[in-house]
Amino acid sequence: MTNLRKQKMNTPVEYFERKYNSDETIIKDLVQQFLIPNCQRSKLQQQIQIEERRFNEAAKKLIQATLSQAAQQINQKC
Repeated sequence: MTNLRKQKMNTPVEYFERKYNSDETIIKDLVQQFLIPNCQRSKLQQQIQIEERRFNEAAKKLIQATLSQAAQQINQKC
């Protein structure tokens, strides 16, 4: 019984293994598994850089405004 099952099951299994486990398919899958996360990581890094630039600009403007106000107050007292 085991030998009969083995004979009947091995043929389709071997066919699928040859079809889907070819070198080309394996390489394509590996490249895809690398590229998609890499693209997503790059996109996330760009979004983070944009947000950081936005917050840096806001902080610079706030510091400049604070320094201007402090300078005006010093000039008024003198």
